[in-house]
Amino acid sequence: MKPIAKAIIDEIVEELYGKPILSNLARPLYVEKLLVRLLGPDWKYVGGDWSGWDLEHKTSRLRLEVKQSAARQSWADGQSGIGKPSKPIFDIRARTGYYVGSKRINSKGRPADLYVFAWHPVFEPAQAVDHTDPEQWEFYLLTERDLPSRKTISLSSLLKLKHVVATSQTLAAEIERLAANLSPLKWSQVPPVDPGDAADL
Repeated sequence: MKPIAKAIIDEIVEELYGKPILSNLARPLYVEKLLVRLLGPDWKYVGGDWSGWDLEHKTSRLRLEVKQSAARQSWADGQSGIGKPSKPIFDIRARTGYYVGSKRINSKGRPADLYVFAWHPVFEPAQAVDHTDPEQWEFYLLTERDLPSRKTISLSSLLKLKHVVATSQTLAAEIERLAANLSPLKWSQVPPVDPGDAADL
């Protein structure tokens, strides 16, 4: 990597992640990468581009879709009328397909087995808010089959459904427990992808 490229990348990383309150642009990827570490070495990150899910278990191939939201946004200053906590709304819409590398899989519905809804509830005082702190996050787990047929869902509506609450310390165990009752998994319901067709674009 040329020095100018490294300097630009370092600058971008610092702008996006060098502060405790992350923007909507930076926070999703941070939370997904955080979950990989919380869940341990049996999991891998597969999100990015047009992937249909974010994390995958290396052995069972269980698929996780991660959705996140935070009460305090990077633009909230508490003075100009935009200082109210943000309401958590999560995208759960069904898709018409997804990509594995350059190969499109036409598959209507939601290709993930389990959804992890990450919510950062801390709003005041602003100095205490730290989106990078795993212990400040709350996690709500729902199997895909328990989600309603709609495009979005609020946290209040989510809490009325059959869900499991987890912390950064209990997340791995709760996902393992839920996974034991998930069969068949989504990967077994679509045609296999030829590795030669799954090369990066």
